[in-house]
Amino acid sequence: FCVSKYFLKKLENKENFIIKNKILSGFYNIDNNEDTPDQKKFFASNMNILNSKKIKVLFILYPDEIFDDKISYHSSDRANKSILNEIINLSKIYPEIQFSIISKSKSFFKNKKFKRFINKIDSIENIFIFDDHFADFSLYMIKYHDLIIGKYSTIMDKCLLIEKPFLIHEYFHNFNKQISLADDHFDSFFLNNSNKELIEKINFYLNSKEQFFDKLIANKLKVLGENQDAKFIIRNKIKSLII
Repeated sequence: FCVSKYFLKKLENKENFIIKNKILSGFYNIDNNEDTPDQKKFFASNMNILNSKKIKVLFILYPDEIFDDKISYHSSDRANKSILNEIINLSKIYPEIQFSIISKSKSFFKNKKFKRFINKIDSIENIFIFDDHFADFSLYMIKYHDLIIGKYSTIMDKCLLIEKPFLIHEYFHNFNKQISLADDHFDSFFLNNSNKELIEKINFYLNSKEQFFDKLIANKLKVLGENQDAKFIIRNKIKSLII
């Protein structure tokens, strides 16, 4: 099973894969699930923020795992402090935008190394920190935001699937082009290799939403094709093989 012709061709070009039966499945539909009890409780507690009429930008931060502190360029202390400081600066550039910050790590916002930045953020009216970690929390937050920004993860693939505007932050104090050097399924428009470039893309989104969506949909069609329900396709294929 493969999600699209684009990725099937990638696999076929690999010398270490022998593919006999090819079935295009599409992605599992992630946009039509009903809210869980945890999600309903979270919404009730944060209704005013999530339903704000302002443009809402969501930053998804990397974890701050202890073993990564010194050896991993993307989740080192310096990298995390840098992006927190960058969000603070963006809040000043765009006072009309409501920024939200989440992390995949349960300890990120409690890390004493980031306390100075967290305290500063707590005093800024247009930045909100959400330290929740129920199932599919990142996906749930995407639903209530207009633009998603973060390092590359599968969340960005899901944004592409549901046509949610996103920008990939792939630069650090001493390194950039984290994803584009290794993969090409995202168009270069969505990859940002400097703070200046990120600001330009945010401005493009604010001033040219229709063109932004055109680029998003074109990228989706290139790598994923038309929407297909993987759960339905895979289930029916397996059923046809065993009956």
